[in-house]
Amino acid sequence: MNSETEVKAREDVFQRAVQICSPRLAFYKEELRTYATRCRMELRKELPDDSVSALRSKLKKLSEPRVSFTLARIVDICYDMRGHEVDAIKKRSTNSKDDFGSLAHYIGRLGATRSSVNTVVRAMNEVPSLRRISVIRVIDAPEVRFVTLSAEDMVPYEIVWAISKDSVSQNTLAIQSALHNLIYLDPPSTDGSDNSVRIALAARRTIQTRVHAELQIGDYFSRRNLDFVDGDKYIGCSKPACYFCYIWLISHNHHYVQPATHSKIIPGCRGPDNHINESGVAILKEMYTKMTLRVGQDILDFLLNGRT
Repeated sequence: MNSETEVKAREDVFQRAVQICSPRLAFYKEELRTYATRCRMELRKELPDDSVSALRSKLKKLSEPRVSFTLARIVDICYDMRGHEVDAIKKRSTNSKDDFGSLAHYIGRLGATRSSVNTVVRAMNEVPSLRRISVIRVIDAPEVRFVTLSAEDMVPYEIVWAISKDSVSQNTLAIQSALHNLIYLDPPSTDGSDNSVRIALAARRTIQTRVHAELQIGDYFSRRNLDFVDGDKYIGCSKPACYFCYIWLISHNHHYVQPATHSKIIPGCRGPDNHINESGVAILKEMYTKMTLRVGQDILDFLLNGRT
């Protein structure tokens, strides 16, 4: 594939991707407009200089896009903002959930469409066997589900005690140290105030859960016994896997390749659980038993390393 052909292929695949993903991209676009508007207002409070003026001008395009701007055009604007413009936005963010943090997030989500297309086309050029993929299949995501946890299952000491009891090592001194170190994270209250860990757990008793994309793909392939090109069972998304997805993929009986991970714990992530038959239930029970042991060991390691 020469450079001219590759450029055409990128554009063809990009337009197709935008068409297929238009509902999600349209949602991102509306969120983007909201946060771009808010951030423009915040930038008015800063002393004007060339960089602030340039950023405000770019945010105006996002908050008040021209009628002629297609979804594809918005995606490309966001893709072109990678680097110093997104960095300038992130520098004004105090946490990922504030207006500037959310704006950077949605710019990244939209721009990722162009970035992913470029990666796919480049990969097909470098790995010819990938060209055997002729169909794009859209997977219907499992429903968003609210899960309520029992207060009895949210006591820090009881959680660690149960993990210690099931620990593979059964090292008495290590178990004692882990339980002792928990005191630093969840100290007894002497002034009438609540404990930080207990507050955090109580605040998460009802959780909105979703199945992340990489788990949808892994589940889809395993249930249908689909083949990976050249037997390469690597499942990757536009960003590294969260802690739960990482543990899920490496514990699966189809032996998926260990994915990249940022190791962040996202309480609202759950495993695929739709339309499961009896054999599927048995497989999941075995898999989640392995995952539970791994998570328990990670918690013990965290406590024993003294990180607070």
